[in-house]
Parts: sequence; structure tokens; C-alpha cells
Amino acid sequence: MGERVKEGHKAPGRDAISLALLGFLAFLALLTTTGCPVTSLAQAAAVAADKASLQITFSSGDSASSVTQDLTLPAGGANGTAISWASSNTDIVSTTGAVTRPKTTTDVSLTATISKGSESDTKPFPLTVLQAPVTDAQAVAVDKASLQITFASGDSAASVTQNLTLPTAGENSTAISWASTNTGIVGTTGVVTRPATTTDVTLTATISKGSTSDTKLFPITIIGDAPITQSPLNGQVKSDRRPLLDWQEATPSTAYHLQVNTSSDFSGAVILEDSGLAASEYQIILPLTDHTIYYWRVRSKNYSGVWSNWSSVSSFQVLLVREVAPADLYRLHSIASGASFTLTLRTDGTVWAWGSNSDGQLGNASYSDSLSPVRVKGVGGSVYLTDVISVAASGSSSYALKSDGSVWAWGNNGSAQLGDGSYTKSPYPIQVQTLTGVVSISAGRYHCLALRNDGTVWAWGYNGNGQLGDNTTFTRTTPVQVLGASGSGYLSGISAVSAGGCQSLHSLALASDGTTWGWGYNGDGSLGDGSWNQCETPVQTSGPTSVIHISGGASFSILLKSDNSVWACGSRSYGECGDGTYSSQSINIPKKIDSFTGITIMSAGDFHSIALRSDGTVWAWGYNANGQLGMGNTANRCTPGMVGPALEHQGLASFDGVTMVVAGLQSSFALKSDQTMWAWGYDGGGKLGIGSSSGNSLNPVQVIW
Repeated sequence: MGERVKEGHKAPGRDAISLALLGFLAFLALLTTTGCPVTSLAQAAAVAADKASLQITFSSGDSASSVTQDLTLPAGGANGTAISWASSNTDIVSTTGAVTRPKTTTDVSLTATISKGSESDTKPFPLTVLQAPVTDAQAVAVDKASLQITFASGDSAASVTQNLTLPTAGENSTAISWASTNTGIVGTTGVVTRPATTTDVTLTATISKGSTSDTKLFPITIIGDAPITQSPLNGQVKSDRRPLLDWQEATPSTAYHLQVNTSSDFSGAVILEDSGLAASEYQIILPLTDHTIYYWRVRSKNYSGVWSNWSSVSSFQVLLVREVAPADLYRLHSIASGASFTLTLRTDGTVWAWGSNSDGQLGNASYSDSLSPVRVKGVGGSVYLTDVISVAASGSSSYALKSDGSVWAWGNNGSAQLGDGSYTKSPYPIQVQTLTGVVSISAGRYHCLALRNDGTVWAWGYNGNGQLGDNTTFTRTTPVQVLGASGSGYLSGISAVSAGGCQSLHSLALASDGTTWGWGYNGDGSLGDGSWNQCETPVQTSGPTSVIHISGGASFSILLKSDNSVWACGSRSYGECGDGTYSSQSINIPKKIDSFTGITIMSAGDFHSIALRSDGTVWAWGYNANGQLGMGNTANRCTPGMVGPALEHQGLASFDGVTMVVAGLQSSFALKSDQTMWAWGYDGGGKLGIGSSSGNSLNPVQVIW
């Protein structure tokens, strides 16, 4: 009996089944045409599922950030995937999970590759493997090996100037203590107290853990912080209102702080304070008061910006030039004029120069001109020339006499006038050979004279007119001794010499008995012996005796007698002899300048002269094309006239109170009792020192100094 089918629920027929089968086959065909095989989809799903569930199994107490034991690394996944491992450091963590703990804690990365069939993916596992446990002995040994002192910026073991950083613990939990061979210089905490002199100190570190300990030595050198040493400026500073303060320090500093005060405890009036000085010297240019004692001190700043302690206190007192005996004036302060430059000697024994420098005549180790004073360097162009007691200049050569009797020269040497055995110019001082015991020097056009303390005279340089006095006309590259009259023996008993300046080709000498001697060119009668003959050995000047001062010009000579009268011989073309005559006829026997008395100092230039009277007034005569007579005009004079009257006509101060005069090449200079320096005439190269080189000055102007 057949079953009864409920209405509405008919069993599927064959047609329906066929349609379903056809649809499934069509779906399979679609998968094939789109490149998505059924097997590939299954593999990717398996890899993704196993990657998501993959984990490393750590030993008890470990974690990814603290690995101390072996790891369990799965080799397969739950969905039939294969898992392989790579390690960034197989020496510490192998690909099988074995762990070898390092000496120091180390980060390691494990990378798992999960794969099935043609499908694969990776998963990283960053780990931190802790250092292996060490014994106390190992800990001490490791921390000793790595222990170092930390030095402040710029310091090193060989040069310590600042505090040290001393570790008190090591990486392996060791304790570190310190000992010092000199705790007064380096404390056990690293505090450094610099000593007066550089000192070696040894620090000893003791590294300990448990019952184990060891030591490590650190030899270091502490650089001395000696008190700044000031130059010996204590006492009276005569004839100088603007002293040069200088000091020395064992180690270089980045800046200096100077204080000048009227009180020794620096509670008085502040005269000067400057904390930004770069050089270890300072030229005081502020007005100072006579008979006042000034006190000064200085301190230095190191490269870390730390100021040192103050130096000891020094003092000085300024006195006016008028309180210095005239005989001491030239020794203490003098001026020398070259063709286009000027030298000045300070009372502290230093030499300063300005003007043209084409031949290195400024002596500052360069060939650059300077309109302001530069300090003459020392041997080899380093440090500075010191202990000088006299200077001379001519043309473009300079000379200095030191207190030890040695002579130094620099500048042009084309005629061997530097006396060093060569013809090579020098921009810094070089010593004149073979000379000792010298007490006075004088420079001519291309030659130089030196007077020794035994009264003998020596000469070197150009000799074409016999101006060296050695009975030849041969140039001498080193000094030769001047012969006696007619070449017999040697000239002796001499107290002063004059080589005549920038244009002179003759030489003069003053004997201690008041007689005058000359040699060299005599075509204009400048030797004063009554002839016109060139003399290659000394001849005695005719006429005046009791001479106390001599000075030679280019083609004339002037003599000062003990009665303070002035005598002259030689050319009169520009009125050089001051006898009231302009003439092409020279005079070859000295003639007195009438009505001209009371003279204390005189100086001959190239074709003019300048003289100082006992009343402090200055007089001049001769050639004046560049205003070198200082009278406000360019008219020549054949009789002496007073310098500076034009100043009074302009309502300016009168030109008096002068204590020194110097005539140069078409220029003149004077030093006043207030220690101001004045100049007038030719300003070529800026030789007048007035801050320019653009023209001449017909009146005295104050040197910027």
C-alpha cells in the first residue's frame, strides 16, 4: 500500500535534482576561471589561523622581557602548518630555543615562518635575554676593566683644570671607593683645587663586591693655576703718564679682568676696570694725577668661564718729566724719525712705531703700514722687544740699544745697514753682530754708528764716501772699528756720535775733551775742518771747543757749546747754518749763530734744525717746504724762529713746556712736560702719528698716542 503525500509538500522530482547539480558545476567552473582553487584558499586560511594562535612557551618565571632559560618553539600548527625559526643572535638563542645567557643583558629577535603548501607568513617575537649570573670575582673584574674617570670639557688625564666625575658603583653591582695621593689638590669625590704649579696626582679606585675587591690606578696631571705675575711696575714711573701694565700667566686664558684703583684694598676711586681684555697687557690712556699712587690687580678667565683669584696688588706713581734730570731724559724716553715712519721708546723699555712699513721698519713682524702705534716684536717675531734704552731710525731702517749693551736692527738692509752679515731685510729685530758694551747709537742714510763704553766707535753699512771711517770705501755687513786721525790707531775717548740721519753721508764724533771729529762726505764742508775733501778717516773740526752736543744733517752739522751757544757749518742753500744767509757757498768752518743763546737740546734734520731753549720754547730754521719749522707757513728761514706762534694767533695754547725735540726727514717732533707728544711737517706714511697720511702739518699737532 503506497504512502499518501500531504498536499503542498510534494517530493522533488528528477528535474529539480538535475537543475541543482548543474548549478554546482557552474560554481566550480567559475572558481576555476577566477584563479582561486579550492586547495589554495584552504592553505591560506590554515596559515592565517596558525599564525594568530602561535606563541612561544617560556620556562617558569620567564617572559618575553626576561628570558633566563630555554624556550619551547612549536614546530607545527593546529591546522597542519609547518613552523620554522630564525634568530637575530644564534649565540644567545638558537633556532631550537636553546638559550645561552650573555655577559650583559641583550635583546634578541626570533622570527617564526608558518607555511602550508604554497602559502607562508612570518611572525616576530622580540625577547630580552638577561645576562648570565656572575661570581663576585667576575663582577669585580668586569667592572674594573670598564671603569673610567669622566673629565670636564677640554680636560684629559694629562691636563686637568676642572672637577672630575668619579663613579661610585659598577654595572655588576660592585661598590667603588676612591683614594688620592694629594687630597688637597684632588679630593676623593673628584673636586679639583688647582695648585700654583702643575702637579701629578694618582687616584686609586677600589672595586669590591662581597668579600672580593681589586684596585685600579689613574695617574693624572693637574695644570697649575699660578698667581698672575705682573711686570715690575711698582714705584715711580717717571716721564710717563700712560704706563703699560703687563702680566704673565702659566696657562693661556680667554679673557682678563683688570682693575686700577686709588686704594690698595680697592675701596677707593675706580680709575679703570675692564673685564674683556684679550691680551695680557694694557696701555693706560686715561689722564693720571701727578704724585698719586695707583694700585692695580688682574685675574683671568679659563675656557669654562671660571674666573681665577685676583693677582697680588702692584702700585705705581707718575711723576712729570720736569722732575727728571735732563741727563736722564734720553735714557728714559726718546723719539726717532725715519723717512716715513716714527719710533718711540717708552720708559718701560718697550719700543713702539707707526707709519710706512714697506721694509718691515715698524718691527711688528709684518709689512703692513699702521697709522697708530704698534709694539715692536722680539727675536724671531715672537714676544716683544724689551729692556731698550735708546732708539735710532733712518730711511726705512730701525735700531734699538738694549740695557745689556747689545744692538738690534730691523727693516731695510739693502746696504747691509742692519749689521747682521747679510743684505736681507727683516720685519723684526735681529742682533747686530760682534757688538757688546754699546752705550749710544746713531743712524745715517745707509750706515750706523755705535759708541762703546770704552770710548771706541764702530760702524757698518754703506761706505761709498768713507763714512765708516775705516780708511776704505767698502760696504761692511758687520761692524768695523773707526780708525784714528790719518788712519793711525783707533778713535778713542769719544762720548757721543752722530751719523746724520736720513740723508747724511758723513759721520761725527764728540770727544770727552770737547773736541769734535768728522769723516765721510765733505763736499759741502759739513766736516768743518776747513777743507772740502772727502775723509775716510776722522779729522778734527776747526773752531769751537768745549762742545757738549753734536748733530749732523744731510749736508751740514751743528754743534752746541758748554755756554749754550750753537755753531754750524756746511750747506746754506736753505739757510741750514742759521747765520742769516741763503747762499750756494757753503762754509767749511763752524760759525756761531748770533743772538741765539740758552739752548739745551738741538737736533739736525735733513735740511733744517730744531732747538730747545732753557725756557721751554722751541726754535727752528732751514728748509720749510713741508712746514717742518712749525711756524704756520712753508717759507724757509736762515735765522732761528720760534715754533708755534701761529697757534697763539689762532687762540690755541702756546707751544711751550717742551722737554725734548727731534728733527727728522722734513718733519719735527717734541715731547712736552705733560707727556704729550707733538709733531709737524711732512706726514708721508702717517709718520706724524695724527691718524692720517693725507698731507702735511704747518703747525704742531698732538700725536694720537
